[in-house]
Amino acid sequence: LFPRIILISALVAYIGQNLFFFDNPSSLLGLSILFVVALHHPTNTQSKSNKSERLLWITILIPILGFLLVINPTWNQLTQIAEISTPTETTITNADEHIKALASLTFVFDPQLQTSTLTNLLADTYQSTDRPADSYTEAIEQIETAFDDALTSQPKSVKLWYEYSLFTLLRGFITQSTISQTTIDQFVEIQKASPYRVELLSSVADMYQHNGNTDQAISTIKEALDAAPDHAGSKWALGNYLAETGYIAAAGPLAIEGIRAGFIPHSAAQLSWVISYALEQGDFDTVIYLYERAVIIEPNNLPLLPTLAAFYAENGQLELAAQTATKLKTLDPSSAAIVDDFLESIGY
Repeated sequence: LFPRIILISALVAYIGQNLFFFDNPSSLLGLSILFVVALHHPTNTQSKSNKSERLLWITILIPILGFLLVINPTWNQLTQIAEISTPTETTITNADEHIKALASLTFVFDPQLQTSTLTNLLADTYQSTDRPADSYTEAIEQIETAFDDALTSQPKSVKLWYEYSLFTLLRGFITQSTISQTTIDQFVEIQKASPYRVELLSSVADMYQHNGNTDQAISTIKEALDAAPDHAGSKWALGNYLAETGYIAAAGPLAIEGIRAGFIPHSAAQLSWVISYALEQGDFDTVIYLYERAVIIEPNNLPLLPTLAAFYAENGQLELAAQTATKLKTLDPSSAAIVDDFLESIGY
């Protein structure tokens, strides 16, 4: 009996470790014991009492096995994803390790969540560090493999295809390589029958723009706006494309409309040309609104605060000017003297 117990325990441990990611020894031990007990329980089919007892054991074992085989690995994946879904200095520093661990899972309960988390972590790392492009090679290959597996298992998932379009664009930025027309055409075909049509068209437009084909980018994003005239991201994108072609008069209002409709750029720097346009128009309300958005996007970008405070004061919003300046002094005590002079100048 003892060798059989060892053999069964080892087999269950191997299956649990390789198919269901049980890296918790207690889970493996518990699962092994359950299998041993089930296999060595009396099996006299002629005895009604044994039949009833076996039925009772099965009733007890099924939910326990369900927990060990499904809930436990699912919870472990959720915990792992939660740990890296919010970018921190530690997360960014160890990004390669997190990407490798999450991309190498052999059983994924939610491929869309897995791949979107991987893409976001790669984007956060790329935007927050000065790593050379070739240092991302392994991570990009691992995420590409994860997408291949996900799209193989769920080829009709429009959410996955949209996430893959974002990853494709990000990969192009990081590697500074053009995106093939075959790849772009693939997304164009998918968007035709997709509820994420506008989002996919926006990604396709960004791909054209990334490749330097601004005319095709403008044509594609206009198609997205025709499908959804109020789409904030499409308005912002069209404004930026027009700005790059020199049509600032038409670009500025579109970009501002996109921001006011709820679009949030990746960085405060992306708002700089729109702020310049609003200043040229003498639209201080919009300038203030854009600086407020910039502070929300980058709350730790302290140089934004004195500029916003000055615009508040210029616009007669003295209380907000004082609050913003005081916030600067709290976050940066070295600015106390300058802030105090500013507060005195506006009567606070």
